[in-house]
Amino acid sequence: MYYDTQRKLAFVLPPRTGTTTFGQLLSAWGALRAAIMHPKPVDVQIADFDQYALYGFFRNPLDRFLSLVRYVRDGRVIFSSFYIDCGITQEQFKQMNYDQMLDAFPKYQALMPKFFDPQILWLQNANVLDFNNYTAEILRVARMFDITQVNLSVNNWTDSTDEVPSQRVIDFVQAQYADDYRLGRERGLLT
Repeated sequence: MYYDTQRKLAFVLPPRTGTTTFGQLLSAWGALRAAIMHPKPVDVQIADFDQYALYGFFRNPLDRFLSLVRYVRDGRVIFSSFYIDCGITQEQFKQMNYDQMLDAFPKYQALMPKFFDPQILWLQNANVLDFNNYTAEILRVARMFDITQVNLSVNNWTDSTDEVPSQRVIDFVQAQYADDYRLGRERGLLT
C-alpha cells in the first residue's frame, strides 16, 4: 500500500494487478509505502485512514488467477523453501498445465494465501481502477499528484501462453472469486 498524507490518497495493491509498476510510480511521485506491500484496508494503521480516498486496480478474476498460476509455474516465487514446503519441484511445476496446477492448488495456495485472496478484500470500498485500461488509469492517478509526464515500464510480467483454460478451471475461478465477479459487474468492468 502507498499513501499520501497531504492529498489523503491511499492505493491498495491486490497481487497480480500491476502493483510492482504502480508502486514504483507512486514512490517516485512521493507517496509513502506502508510497512507491508499488500495490506488489506482492514489491516492498515494510518492516522485518519477513514478520511482517505482509496484506489486500487481490479483485474478480470480469470486473467488474474491464470497470471498467479503462471507466476508460480514459472518459478517466480521468491522464498527458497517454497518448493520443499509444497512438495513439488520447480521443474515439476514448469511442466504442469492449468488443470494440473489446479490439482496442486491446495499445496501452494496455503504457502502464499494473500496472493490468492479475492480482490474484493482490497477493493470493496475503493475507487476501482480498470486493469484493462492500465495506461489511462495510471495517467489519471498521475494527475492526482500533479505529474504531467509518465515513463511507464512493465515489471514482474508473466507471459501469456496459447494454453486455453479448461471449463473446470473456469468453473473453479468463478466459484472461488464469485465476489470479485460481482464487484466487477457492479463497477461496470465485467459484463
